[in-house]
Amino acid sequence: MVMNKTSLTELTKEQKEFAAENHYIVENFLKYRRLSRRKYYGLMIRAFIRAVKRYFMRPELWVYNFSAIALYSMKSVLYVHRRQYENRSINYTDAQDERYGVILERYS
Repeated sequence: MVMNKTSLTELTKEQKEFAAENHYIVENFLKYRRLSRRKYYGLMIRAFIRAVKRYFMRPELWVYNFSAIALYSMKSVLYVHRRQYENRSINYTDAQDERYGVILERYS
């Protein structure tokens, strides 16, 4: 997928300003979903940045409100993260997921 390579590049000045103006979307998403800012902010901000880049790279998305694009991106990442977390939690006991800093615990 081309987005992965693109997402590693830095934002342009215009994209940075746009992201700063719309940062409240990330905060509201975390609050509405009752997600720990400490655990999920990094994951959600990466999804948000990808949404900003996608929105600027694909003019056909401009017919949609940016918040819809950002929310869809964050919801998708959260779904995938939770699905992977649940699958891993079966195999590990008290192990730390280094990628996101989440403590995985096995419940008996």
